[in-house]
Amino acid sequence: LAQGSYLALHGARGGECHRRKMHSLVFSPDEAYGLTASEDNTAKLWNVSSGELIRTFDGHGDGVVSAAFSPNGSLVLTASKDCTAKLWHASTGECLGTFGGPEGHTMRVNSAVFSPDGAFALTSSKDSTVKLWNVASRTVVRTLQAHREDVISASFSRTVGRAITACGDSTAAVWDIATGNVKVLFLPLHETYARDGDRSWEHGWTSELSRDGDVAVTQHGDETARIWDVAAGRLRAVLGLFVGQPPVLSAALSHDGKFVLTHGRGPTKESWEARLWWASNGAEHKLLDVSKERYTTAVFSADREYALTVAGEGLAKVWNARSWRLAWSVQLPRAAFSPSGTHISAAFSPSGTRILAPSEDGKGLTMASMGTVKWTRGGPDEAP
Repeated sequence: LAQGSYLALHGARGGECHRRKMHSLVFSPDEAYGLTASEDNTAKLWNVSSGELIRTFDGHGDGVVSAAFSPNGSLVLTASKDCTAKLWHASTGECLGTFGGPEGHTMRVNSAVFSPDGAFALTSSKDSTVKLWNVASRTVVRTLQAHREDVISASFSRTVGRAITACGDSTAAVWDIATGNVKVLFLPLHETYARDGDRSWEHGWTSELSRDGDVAVTQHGDETARIWDVAAGRLRAVLGLFVGQPPVLSAALSHDGKFVLTHGRGPTKESWEARLWWASNGAEHKLLDVSKERYTTAVFSADREYALTVAGEGLAKVWNARSWRLAWSVQLPRAAFSPSGTHISAAFSPSGTRILAPSEDGKGLTMASMGTVKWTRGGPDEAP
């Protein structure tokens, strides 16, 4: 599955969708394939051009909550409620090993991602820990401990040895991967909601690092987002806190650390807004879009040339990130909910030319490109 490679369809059953709702979906680095993770204990690999199912990764004992490609697209990493993560060969479907055992997590694994060079994997868990693994040996390099509750997500910066984690106790931390030390611990400045069971998932808790690791954005269920100067270890700005600022339900940081894209409630109960902010000082750059239904997705493409917003009724808009003019739009299925009750975000291809979105029942898949729906698998609108 490296860039430019050919993948045979042997054994594939085209159009076979998940039996239960999906948690996540992503593109491969070369945009040729899509990867979905589902509560039915599997992940699935799809041909983006044809919509055919290539193969199913089946081996977990509980729901698969996330799936990711290695940087060169040759490997797949899955995280599961069965307390493990698994490594798969993308072209054959062979399970190459399990990240678990005595050194592994003792509770559900919430996320699993590759390092930018593909040599390491980072997993976060409900057991309040984050673990750095050697991919080749599937052994723990070190365990990162600074949180007291469910660590909901963990991700690497793209060019330096840093990672950011977000926890259900309303804290976030930036780590020096080489030493395992906390570089900056963002204390619970976000209001902590009373939670029971998986309520932390319901409210959302996201964190992102810029490509160089110097800027971070965090967002939690108190309907605010915070912009952080990692190098100085200080708060730059709070979005959604002050009078006249709309509440923030999601925040995405452009990879160059220049802009923050948010969505949240508008001035009335019947309106929702997507806005752009300067990451340098938190000043508003512009009101990007308005919708009658809540947005489910607001993200940047990997090349930062485009941004994507998707509203609840399924209207997706792709924006040119230089002029902030509408590049193209397409009508997708209505918003779908994951097993945890949150919206399933659409996936935006690295070049900003393709979108993968869940069907309304959360089990099927739709692909759109440059203003046109190319195919749908599963759901009430499946093409014959």
